[in-house]
Amino acid sequence: MSADLLRHAAETLRMAVTALLPEWRTKPWRNVLTDTESTTGVAVCETHAGRPIEACDNCGHIETYSESLAAFIALLGPPVALALAEMLEHQADDMSDEHAETLTFSKADGGTYSAVCDNYGGQRWDWTAAVAVARAVLREPEGGDRT
Repeated sequence: MSADLLRHAAETLRMAVTALLPEWRTKPWRNVLTDTESTTGVAVCETHAGRPIEACDNCGHIETYSESLAAFIALLGPPVALALAEMLEHQADDMSDEHAETLTFSKADGGTYSAVCDNYGGQRWDWTAAVAVARAVLREPEGGDRT
């Protein structure tokens, strides 16, 4: 059932954040200049608030191979992972508690699943995006058979 899929993805996100070194869990992630003279680094250092700067001696930092990859990694730090985990948990609770009897799963022509409830209080509830996020977190194929 997709509620279990969503909960498993939420737990996976939380475990990934917990596995980080403490400074990578609690400080903002920033793009920083590295030895390559470009912002290909990601650092955790509060002195880098909002502007690219050289990685300092107090930074925990990693270097990537491109500025766009560093920017992407910095954008998707622990706060995003934890917010997604929270959203997935809430969606799983709604899916299993309030809509379990009228929830239907269907597979579109492209192989993606939709998880929709059309019969609850005259409203349409759609968990398709949450299922897609969960599958991405768990690295499951988009057209997989698990719902």
